[in-house]
Amino acid sequence: MSGKLAITLIRSLIGRPKDQRLVVEGLGLRKREQTVILPDNPSTRGAAFKIRHMLRVVAVDAELPAEPVEQAVPVQAQAEPVIKETPASEDAE
Repeated sequence: MSGKLAITLIRSLIGRPKDQRLVVEGLGLRKREQTVILPDNPSTRGAAFKIRHMLRVVAVDAELPAEPVEQAVPVQAQAEPVIKETPASEDAE
């Protein structure tokens, strides 16, 4: 059980019993869709098991960076505007 767990809160705390709210707080979760990386040990697994109906738990092999990594976005070449010329009428002159 050495490794990390990525634990995501997928259900709201509204209407949940106080003991479940305290477990969520103990895991370091505050908002829906928030993910925390915690050590894979019996205490973390026990807390996650108690509120398993509210969580998504994924085993993580490698250490994730503390700050989100910005991915380079390719710059798209801007297309030149297409200007269609209307044929000039001979009567205009």
